[in-house]
Amino acid sequence: MRTDLLALYRTRFGSAVKRQGNGWNGPCPLCGGQPGKSDRFMVWPDRAESLGETCAKHTITGIWSCRQCGESGDTIAYLMKIDGLDFKAALAELGIEGGRPSYRRRRAPAEPRLADAPSRWMPREWPEPSEQWSAYAARLLAEAEKNIWNQSAALHWLAARGIDEAAVRAYHIGYLPAENARYPGRYRSRSALGLEPKTGDDGKVRTKLFIPRGIVIPTFAPDGRVLNLRIRRHREDLGERSPKYLELEGSCKAPLLLRSSLPGPLAAYFVTEAELDAMLIHHATGGVVGALAVRTNRGKPDVSADGRLREAVRVCIALDYDGPGADGVDFWEKTYPAALRWPTPEGKDPGDAYRLGVDIREWVSAALPPSIPLSGSKSEPHRDRVSQHCVTTQDICKNGQLGTSVAGQLEVGGGAAPKMDSFEKGSGPAGLSTQIRTSGESGAESPAWAWATEDAFTPDELCRLQAALPAGMPLDLLPLDVARAYLLWRGIPAAFVKFRDENGDSVGFSWERDYTWCRKNSERFETFWNFQNTSPVLWRWMSDHPALKITSQNLLHIWGSNE
Repeated sequence: MRTDLLALYRTRFGSAVKRQGNGWNGPCPLCGGQPGKSDRFMVWPDRAESLGETCAKHTITGIWSCRQCGESGDTIAYLMKIDGLDFKAALAELGIEGGRPSYRRRRAPAEPRLADAPSRWMPREWPEPSEQWSAYAARLLAEAEKNIWNQSAALHWLAARGIDEAAVRAYHIGYLPAENARYPGRYRSRSALGLEPKTGDDGKVRTKLFIPRGIVIPTFAPDGRVLNLRIRRHREDLGERSPKYLELEGSCKAPLLLRSSLPGPLAAYFVTEAELDAMLIHHATGGVVGALAVRTNRGKPDVSADGRLREAVRVCIALDYDGPGADGVDFWEKTYPAALRWPTPEGKDPGDAYRLGVDIREWVSAALPPSIPLSGSKSEPHRDRVSQHCVTTQDICKNGQLGTSVAGQLEVGGGAAPKMDSFEKGSGPAGLSTQIRTSGESGAESPAWAWATEDAFTPDELCRLQAALPAGMPLDLLPLDVARAYLLWRGIPAAFVKFRDENGDSVGFSWERDYTWCRKNSERFETFWNFQNTSPVLWRWMSDHPALKITSQNLLHIWGSNE
């Protein structure tokens, strides 16, 4: 006798399992949630897509997924990951020949934690350095800021990575030279920074601190105090295993956060490893797009950054495009529903991409939803556009780095939807088309609408479209972008969810997707994702769509319900 996936889930949570659309939801058996309130875990008992080989072969339908911890799978995966069975025991549980009875199950994972219990990962609040340290670091930085204008090689190196003179001033980047030819830097008393003597590996007590020469990159508190100094060292000063960046001992370990100038639910953030890459993105967009530098591929946001990312409409993961950088992506995708992997098209990081000729502003813009337009023409020279968006020192201290206040957070990580003032809510297909056509004919500011025609598609595509269209709806009533979106979206486990207040007004949106499927089918998913991200026509259609949850199955059904 085969076991139904929904029945398995209900034996654990009972009445806490609620119907949602064509699926069921409730707490996650792996990462928690409060019964009766949590909806992070979804079960689709009749779904036949994305099944493993064994379930597909034996027609065992059902898929589950958690949008909090990112785990997902079919019925066999549920029995193994959640109920603790091995593969053969799971086969026996499902009545599949070749399995062996399990007389003694392994212990299942612990029951879900309550909502107020700590989750698997909690952001840290890093201690700030002492007043003595910050005062000394400020004097060191002032010296470095003055010296950098005498260092043409350093300025040239920065400019090649997109950090022009305006950015050098805005982000207080400096340069510390060596004091003599004997050492590539300087030694200072540890007590001058408020640091205790340190015992080395050889057992000797160190009372001096080495500060190397190189480019100085600071992090500030909202009140302007220096919290961290990192120095980009000269290549010739590095040993075989010496790090390129040396952090001044006593620095705060919190990541560098450059805030977006947009309100929290409308903001987008890019996550990078190096501070200079974060500054490049922030500067190139005039502060419209925020950036977080976590300094290593395993770096994590602190409390302040976590609050900003959870309410952001998009979190683009631009860690270095190498093996370690790719390894670090999984955490972000599981932790932040708005996360999108967005590697540079050339080079391993944004600075390297700039050096190779990539227009950083265009690369960033391609990742943003239509609700975050970047001003300026794409045809303008990159450096001219950057200079138009200089960030002042006051802006950085006020809006830029390591803010401590955390705004209200949306549990699903969504954001405000684009304004659609020229369209009526729920106007239906005829009304929608009338609005679009009227807007285009009147010369009002709107995208260039194109309408679907039979000659725009291959015979196979045309067959799929006609089969998906609601009865009585002609093809030419469909915008071309919406038709193309359906063909790309078809079969991808992703849903666009809208949120409305008691008056029916839009207050936000979120994308839900099966992360495991998307990672396994990354090329196909990214093709669809890039298309929807750059189509104002599709976004207007979805905004006017009466359904609150839109998938490829109901995208063309503009008569759909609000369930």
